[in-house]
Amino acid sequence: MKTFIKTLVLLFVFSSIFSQKEGTKNTVIVESNFILSLSFSYDREIPIKEKMALMVGADYVMGVGFGYGSHFVAPEVNLLLLGPRHHMEIGALYILNIFSPEDGNDSSSDYDEDSSPGARIAYRFQSRNGICFRLNIGVFPNIDPLIFPAIGVGYAF
Repeated sequence: MKTFIKTLVLLFVFSSIFSQKEGTKNTVIVESNFILSLSFSYDREIPIKEKMALMVGADYVMGVGFGYGSHFVAPEVNLLLLGPRHHMEIGALYILNIFSPEDGNDSSSDYDEDSSPGARIAYRFQSRNGICFRLNIGVFPNIDPLIFPAIGVGYAF
């Protein structure tokens, strides 16, 4: 896990160094599945090829409804394919529980109980003026529910 976080930090540093390249973008997205959670995402695009980019970022997820008020942080790395407006995202993330109402306090000592690696596949539409729309399905083997669909809207700048 420490290696994964260090890799994310290095990718952020390299993306900021090369951020002068045209086509490099930041994206903020608000996502929900309208039952379990509300998520705020930030991604940084690192161009690789003309129709391929690496998206490095993190999600802050609040459990609502059946999520019972839990709070999670999920660093992630996605591969953005196709384009220029219709994209497919394939990625990996690691979700960490930072607060559970059952604990009544910060659950940083219990990270392993509600933590899980995960995979994401998504369709993203990104308009020329920066508005984006994302439909995604996440799979988390250690968290209930196993399959987690969500829909989101955001802005790329």
